[in-house]
Amino acid sequence: MFIRQTRTGNKATGESYLTYRLVRTERIGGKVRHGTERRACAQRFVQMVSGALDGQLPLMPVNFLESHDLRAWLSEFPDHAQRGSGLGDLSIVHDWQRLCHQNRARRVYIWSLDNHLAAYDRAPEL
Repeated sequence: MFIRQTRTGNKATGESYLTYRLVRTERIGGKVRHGTERRACAQRFVQMVSGALDGQLPLMPVNFLESHDLRAWLSEFPDHAQRGSGLGDLSIVHDWQRLCHQNRARRVYIWSLDNHLAAYDRAPEL
C-alpha cells in the first residue's frame, strides 16, 4: 500500500489542488524479499496511517472499525510483516478471533489457499 499524491486542476477556476489516495498494490510472485526492508516498509505504513488517524495528514480512515482497534492492529503490524504477511492478513486473523468469541458452539476457520491463514481452524466448544 502507498499513498498517491496527485495535483489536479479545477477546470472552471484554473486553481490547482492536491488529492491523496491510499492505493493497495500486489506483487505477483512474491513479497518484499529482504526482512529489514519488509519491516521498514511496515513501519512507514504505520506512521502514515497513525498520522491519518491523528488528523496530521489530509487523509481520512474508512469507518470500518474503531480507531483504537486499528491502533492495536498497527502496533502488531511490523512484527506480522516481518513474517511475510500484510495488514490484510492481520485483519482477517482479528476477524477470525472476533468470530470465535461470538460463535463458541460453532467451528470457525479461515478458508484460504494461504497456508498461514488456513491454519486458523477452531473446533466448537461444547
